[in-house]
Order: sequence, then C-alpha cells, then structure tokens
Amino acid sequence: MFRALLKFLLFVAVIAGVWYGLRFVGRGDDLVATILFENAAGLEPGAEVRLRDEKIGDVREVHSVGGKTAATVRIRKHHRGDVLTDSLFEISGDPAAIRIVNSIAVGAPVQNGAVIIAKRDRLTTFLAHGGEKLQPHIDMVRKKTEEWVADFDNGKFQRQLDEWKAKAPEWKKQGKETFEQNVGEMKEQVDELEKSLRAASRNADADKLRREFDDWVRRVSGD
Repeated sequence: MFRALLKFLLFVAVIAGVWYGLRFVGRGDDLVATILFENAAGLEPGAEVRLRDEKIGDVREVHSVGGKTAATVRIRKHHRGDVLTDSLFEISGDPAAIRIVNSIAVGAPVQNGAVIIAKRDRLTTFLAHGGEKLQPHIDMVRKKTEEWVADFDNGKFQRQLDEWKAKAPEWKKQGKETFEQNVGEMKEQVDELEKSLRAASRNADADKLRREFDDWVRRVSGD
C-alpha cells in the first residue's frame, strides 16, 4: 500500500508541475494541454498531433507517470476548438503520432493547461471510427453551434431578441394568429440557441436565457 501511495503522490506531483509550467507556457494563443495515455509506446517529443490528415500541433514533452504516459502538446490557435473534452486520442503511425478523432465527440473545447485522460474502449473506438463517415455532417453541425454561441457572446442575438420584443405590441394589434406565429418563430430561435449553449457546456447561460424568455412570453401574452 505504501508503494501505491508513493506512485499516487508522484503522479500528483508530476501533473501539478506540468500544470504550473503550462500557466506560463500557454499564455499565447495556442492551446497547451497534457494527455494521459495508458500506453504511448514510441511517442517522443516532436511527434505530430493530427486531425484526420492535417497536422494541427506537436508533442512538446513526454513523461512516464506511474505506469502511464503524460504527453504535453501544443495545438495551433486556429485548431483550439478541435480538441474537445470527449475527443478520442490515439497513437498510431511510424513515427508515432497522436491522432484526434472527433466523430462522436460532443463536449466543450479543452481549456488551456488542462489534463485529459485518453479513454479508449472497444465500443467507443468502433463508434468513433464508424462515425468518421459522417464527419462532414458533424463538422457542419458543430460549426453552426459555434456560430450560435458567438452570436450570443457578441450580443448579436440579444439585439435581435430586443427588436422582436419591440414589435410584439404591433403583432398583437394584427391579431392573435400573427402574434402567435411570430412568437413561435422567436421560440424556435431561442430553442436553437439554448441547445447550442448546452452543447458548449454553457448551462448557466442556457438556463438564464430560457427563464428570461419564458417570463417575457408569459407577460406579453397576458397583456
């Protein structure tokens, strides 16, 4: 048990050291993170990190930690959004490289300095590789989600929502059918944004959006 405790403390110390170093190394626009592999035979500093057939980064450091391997990687800034919390990370090729598979990944982008555990089982691997055939469609959906979240962050969606709200009295004057049709279209937009926010792990923002919109609908419908 004492040896197991020492291994655990060594693991914590190495990860803490990597994290502390990344606070400084990762201040630029690139993403710097550490991936923990069960087996990373052949992986060396300088190895490529690839998404499909494109190199998006490289391995900076490789450490052996309690029977596992911790690989510190730097990802180019314009590919930061391609490294997700539930991406599949594989080591393949000669020379060995890290390959990222996102075909079934729906998680949020990894934060700078994060430590990721590369989980791999037969079912996940099978689904991930089978899903690569659907990758263009998945990429399109993910891009649309990112656009919705960007519109939320820069205030574009809120401005549109305020414009719709200002038109509500006029809709009511035009009759119940016109009012309900326009409010229904607003609801569809809010539903889409809420879904996108939750997909990006922005649940607090999604809850606030839903609560405020539903409160407004109740008020305006009762006027």
